[in-house]
Amino acid sequence: MWLLRRCFLILFVIPFGAGAAEPELLGADSFAEFGDHRGVVLLGINWNRMWDCGGYENAQLHEMSFRLLKPGDADGANSTLDFRIPRRLPQSDYFTEYEILLTPGEYALSSFDIKVAESVSGIRHLVTGGEQLIKDEEALGGTFSVANGEVVYIGHFELDCVESPIPWRYYIDSRERFKMVIAKLWSKYPFLADTPVHFRLFSTTQFGLAFSLDENSK
Repeated sequence: MWLLRRCFLILFVIPFGAGAAEPELLGADSFAEFGDHRGVVLLGINWNRMWDCGGYENAQLHEMSFRLLKPGDADGANSTLDFRIPRRLPQSDYFTEYEILLTPGEYALSSFDIKVAESVSGIRHLVTGGEQLIKDEEALGGTFSVANGEVVYIGHFELDCVESPIPWRYYIDSRERFKMVIAKLWSKYPFLADTPVHFRLFSTTQFGLAFSLDENSK
């Protein structure tokens, strides 16, 4: 369970492409152009180095990608959501926040790259690709979905270091904190004011635990 004990910071993010089905960072201009036929996905990623992680001296998430499953048209055939480590990282343990306009549909975790160090000179990358995470269009690693016109929060991702380092999906664990996130979103993007924000986590059995914000969440 994640208690939101870390502060949030907006950092430099790698810009997405400008193709018909490519993801776009949310903004007034991109929403005006694409908002009537896309959804908005909210998530955070911690790119910072984790020490004493899964048997390594340190580990650091370098890339994560998601791929649209069963695209409805040719434009969506190559729709992928790719995240890469920013060039500059904060000194503290912050998350990078992302708000993204996406083609509607179901997206599967399709790859991730973790840099690990056994010593100062013993550095390598642990790469997991589509052959391990998607088989015959079945998502083995997990999925999230977004519909046209929706705003969806899918969680926060950070390395888990209990065994071998893997990306792990954490979450806002109370309704009150979630309301605070919604209020900040509406303040930052007035054109979304009063648009419902759905709490619908990246669904997985390998990289996170099931959780939902029910009426008993305080």
